[in-house]
Amino acid sequence: MVTLEETDEYIVERGADGITVKRLKPERGMPMWLNYPVHNRREWEQLKAERLQPRLTERVPADWPARLERYSRRDFPLCLGAGLTGYFGTIRQLLGLELTLTTFYDDPAWRDLPAPPANTAVFIDAISEAMVPPPLPFYSTGEFRQAMLDGIDGVLLGQMDAETAVNNMAEQATASLQE
Repeated sequence: MVTLEETDEYIVERGADGITVKRLKPERGMPMWLNYPVHNRREWEQLKAERLQPRLTERVPADWPARLERYSRRDFPLCLGAGLTGYFGTIRQLLGLELTLTTFYDDPAWRDLPAPPANTAVFIDAISEAMVPPPLPFYSTGEFRQAMLDGIDGVLLGQMDAETAVNNMAEQATASLQE
């Protein structure tokens, strides 16, 4: 996060995802979203050319083959790339809610899509071309977020069972809410 402005009452920050938010102090509740990285088609084309390229060597961890082996032995679902926001949410994170909705309505590229199930190919194509996203900061930081990450990693790496991980996360959540 890059701090753009700070007062006794709030802080304005821009994250690595390009979203600018205003957070009240102390951090409680949702931030106020002020700005997004994409405002028009030219900016979309620029972002796509610069950041949405399939360079896997820059996006996967060095121990990826070992992780794949561990993941293949799982008997429960696995989500890679925490913070995934889905088809609509990903676009909303780039354009903001209002511009996303007006673009869906006004832009022929979206407006003229055939109704489902005819237009489901976009989801199939997205899955076949999917890649592991680079690490990005998310909405919260601090001890609670670290407890969540430690718990998820601990379970994935076989260092703790899910019950222990969830109990650790719950304890930290409770402590964070009491601050």
